[in-house]
Amino acid sequence: MRSSILAVGVALGAGLGVFASPTPPPESGFDERSEMRDVFKKLKASANTDWQPCHYWFQCMVLRMPLDHDDSSLGTVAIGFVKSPADEKSKDPQDILFNPGGPGASGIEVMVDGIDAIRQRLGWEHNIESSAIDVLKLRPDEIRPPEWLAQSKGEDPSTSQLWYYGASYGPILGAAFADRCPRRVGRLILDSVPDAEAYFSGDWTANIVDADRDLEEFFSLCQEAGPSSCKFWDHSVSRIKQRFNAINAKLATWTTHIENGGYFFNSRDFRQSVSKAIHDPKNYFSTLASFLADLERAIQRGFRERDEIESLDELNPRGLLYDGLDFEARFFIACTDADGRHNLSSFNDFIIHVNTEYNTSRYMGEGLASAAAMCRHMSIRAPRSQVVYPERLGVNTTANPILFLSISIDPVTPIQGARKMTKKFRGSRLLEQQGIGHTTFSGDSPCTEDVVQRYLKNASLPPEVFICRGDGNPFRWSGVRRTTLVGFPGVSFV
Repeated sequence: MRSSILAVGVALGAGLGVFASPTPPPESGFDERSEMRDVFKKLKASANTDWQPCHYWFQCMVLRMPLDHDDSSLGTVAIGFVKSPADEKSKDPQDILFNPGGPGASGIEVMVDGIDAIRQRLGWEHNIESSAIDVLKLRPDEIRPPEWLAQSKGEDPSTSQLWYYGASYGPILGAAFADRCPRRVGRLILDSVPDAEAYFSGDWTANIVDADRDLEEFFSLCQEAGPSSCKFWDHSVSRIKQRFNAINAKLATWTTHIENGGYFFNSRDFRQSVSKAIHDPKNYFSTLASFLADLERAIQRGFRERDEIESLDELNPRGLLYDGLDFEARFFIACTDADGRHNLSSFNDFIIHVNTEYNTSRYMGEGLASAAAMCRHMSIRAPRSQVVYPERLGVNTTANPILFLSISIDPVTPIQGARKMTKKFRGSRLLEQQGIGHTTFSGDSPCTEDVVQRYLKNASLPPEVFICRGDGNPFRWSGVRRTTLVGFPGVSFV
């Protein structure tokens, strides 16, 4: 079976697309967005699949779809797609929709920088689509993604099934799809699964129950790695933690202006930097250790120069984290999903909410608490046909079983959510990959890759309570940069 990878992004007005590259071109990065905008501006939007060569060896198209399948008078939206074709030796390729999460995360950087890791996980036998299409927003009798993919290959759209890999927020969409359209489930791989019932309720406290455990792992793994690998090393785990807490406490009462950085650095920035590291330990634990060591020395000197913290750029809390479109989209989507169910109408309610979040996670609770406040005056509501009722989520039978994945300790999608969701879909299985970080892509595991590829081949599942070994202490990978597949969500949801 031959397959390809397709990246999908919303192309509103100017036609912003999403693109992929099996081997990232030299110096690839976010500046290539402008190049892809030009590519998609030249493509004519169509209601039918119309692939055109683009960007290296990829194929692109702009698909025009209704904003609301229930109300065509609302107009249409143009969706930019990029497909990474499967190995030429494969026959009859299957299409897999890949959703990197967010909510609202762009597939651009994910597919550009992460295609090799995605291919390593899913193989070269399938078409993989990274998509901004929200499949749960489509009515059960109008499940467009699998239908138009089937139609483009001359197959019967009425019997088409969805093949889907969703990470982070992606499993929310996958679970909602399976709930509404159980007979349309082809392959669903749901990686790092939030508690969907808690998510749709608008109270996201359940997301961070393991966040502090991730940071505790940093202290332990730093001490285990030794002073040559961890620059914040000390003779005991408790001493490392004590020094960390001293930095955190100092910044809670003190803000410094970094003169050649052009901004103030405070406790919020510090927590954002730490959050970025615990999401992606393999890339950032060593950087975090250097950052803490530099910051500790700089605080003692009353630092004012950015150059005193050499690692600040890598953990920069004021960088891409505050990308306006991504940040705004994240809250609009999450608040719409919540549908007004979490009531913070009074100041006292909000204080109780903040205390609950802080008591759940000392290091990430305050940041997440502010996220719920964004929804308070949002009057936009989804059409009733698109509202998900979390207490009803789950089915006894799907056309094919669902494969859930989770890493052992995840700061924003704890394994408890995956265990709960697995029970809601009878016949599904959960694979636990040993390690820490956000999604199973935060570590490498040949075992996980083998299970995933077997599932794609014949829908076979691992035994119950199945655990795959991870790749060990992240400090061992110091100096080896890896692709980050799932966009850093900062203080917000998943």
